[in-house]
Amino acid sequence: MKTFTSAERIKVLTEKFETLTEGMENWKMPIKSTVHITQLGEYREACEFFTGAELNTVKQIGSSGMFQVYSKGYYNAVGS
Repeated sequence: MKTFTSAERIKVLTEKFETLTEGMENWKMPIKSTVHITQLGEYREACEFFTGAELNTVKQIGSSGMFQVYSKGYYNAVGS
């Protein structure tokens, strides 16, 4: 089964992924970041779209709705 992603959706995913990997020298390395729970789904989708790896919650940060997240990154997802 083939699935297609619209240019508009790719733009949204790119914005989320750039926020997720902000400050990283190499986006293909493991990702450690923080996201708000209300946007976790979109960040997960962006991470999987660009790296092939899941984005997992590590822990909740206080009561603000922010979560520390982690992904093994592209290199580990593809076995490099």
